[in-house]
This record gives sequence, structure tokens and C-alpha cells, in this order.
Amino acid sequence: MSPELPRQEGGEQQLAAFLRAHWMPLYLHIRRKLGGEHHAAEEVRQKTAQAFAVKWRADGGIDEAQVAPLLYGIAAHKVSDHFRTRGRDQTVPFSHAFPDRDQDGDDHGEDRRDKSTDPAGEDPLVAVLRRVDLAAAGITLTHRQQQVIELHYLDEFTQAQTAQVMGISVSAVQQHLAAARKRLEKARPIYDLPDIGTNTKEAR
Repeated sequence: MSPELPRQEGGEQQLAAFLRAHWMPLYLHIRRKLGGEHHAAEEVRQKTAQAFAVKWRADGGIDEAQVAPLLYGIAAHKVSDHFRTRGRDQTVPFSHAFPDRDQDGDDHGEDRRDKSTDPAGEDPLVAVLRRVDLAAAGITLTHRQQQVIELHYLDEFTQAQTAQVMGISVSAVQQHLAAARKRLEKARPIYDLPDIGTNTKEAR
């Protein structure tokens, strides 16, 4: 389904092109936040696009550096609104955010990137997050580190896409990932895990 934007005279190629480019990644991001609910994710995506278009038009356009953070920020508010109107708790512990796989196995047409660095096909950082109780291990990741990991590994954004969404540089994304790996190394001897190391594909 394509974006359903408020009607307005004249062409708005830049707005339409931006939303088209983010349409599937935005859906997958929202669907993850909603626990895999397809229809709810589609509804929230449409509301996000409409609110974004209203803001775009009211401001006469948006600065390139702020446009992606604005879109995903609006999405976060719409996700919160969705949970609030249903009287549900949306809080999910970060360490519980790494399921083995979508149970339905459906990627809704999205190309999945292979970020594996071991023979089993899984990055050691993700393996740690699947297996380790961070609180019990005395490990705390900053909000920025968690956000980078969620966008890069759960939403499967490239580093450039992650940087765009967060409104930071690619080098800052790399620094957050490296710092997270360093903190997660504490869990390795406790849980007898392999070396977390550095993902060679984090240069992407």
C-alpha cells in the first residue's frame, strides 16, 4: 500500500519520493514496535505519513538533516498513541527485543541483509543479546547504544540509514556499536560465550 497523503494542488515530488524511499523500512520498524501486528502497523504508518506531510507543508519543507529523524519521531509518538488508546503497556525490556525469527517467517517483501560473522550465521553481539540477562550480568547500555543496535540489527538498517534516522554521523553510529560491544564483552566469561569482537560488516 502506498502513502495516503492529504490532497494538495501541485506536485510535491520531493515529499513523495522521500516517503516512498522510507515506506517499507518505516512499516517494518513500526511493526516491530507493535509486536508484529500487521494491520495495526499499516494503520500507524498511514497516520505517521499524514502527520509528516502536514508538518512538511506547514514548514514549507524540512531540512535534509532533520527529515528522517522527524519521520521516525512522529512514528514513535503514533506507536505510543496506539498503545495508550488500547490501555496497553508498550514497555519491552531491551534484552527481550531479540526474537529468534519472525514466527510467520514473512518479511513482507523486504530484502534481509546477512550480517553474520560466524559459521552459524549470527553476529556474536546478537548472540549475546539473545542469551544474556544484561541486568543480572551488571551490563548497562546507553539509550543511544540501544537505539543503534535496534535500528541496525532488528530493523536491519545499514549504518548510513541508522545515522540518517538518528540524525547523527555514520562514524557516531560506529562509535556507539563499538562501545556497546566493549560493554557486552563483560558477559563473555560469565556465560562462556565466544569473542564478541568487531563485526566486519559494521563498516557498511
